[in-house]
Amino acid sequence: MSARTVTVATTDHGDITIPEPSWCIGQHPEGAAKGDISHLGKPVGLVVHTRCHGDVQLFGARIVQFPYSTSDRKPFASVEMDAGDYIDAGDHEYDDAALQRLSARLTGFALETLPQLRAALADAAEEAGR
Repeated sequence: MSARTVTVATTDHGDITIPEPSWCIGQHPEGAAKGDISHLGKPVGLVVHTRCHGDVQLFGARIVQFPYSTSDRKPFASVEMDAGDYIDAGDHEYDDAALQRLSARLTGFALETLPQLRAALADAAEEAGR
């Protein structure tokens, strides 16, 4: 934990000064309950370029912690999956093991499923050209 602190105005405990983790980007909305205070890490994302919509973000992720939660106070990875107009998949919480499983699934998709789809697309394009 870093030596930084931040003072946040809460609705149930007034102004409180809390330790600020080194990875937190320092965004703490005023006027929430103490249990709703969160630390947010720098967001990262996977953006792909499409012919139809230009650049589209498929995934966004960041470290999040609710230090005064009544349940789990440990930091976790929040991963947002966006399927655009098809479905709003929302944010999902991952611990280290679950994040590793997600990584393996995404790697498998990129290394196995997409090449198979490319081959099928080439076959379909060839067939359409006949």
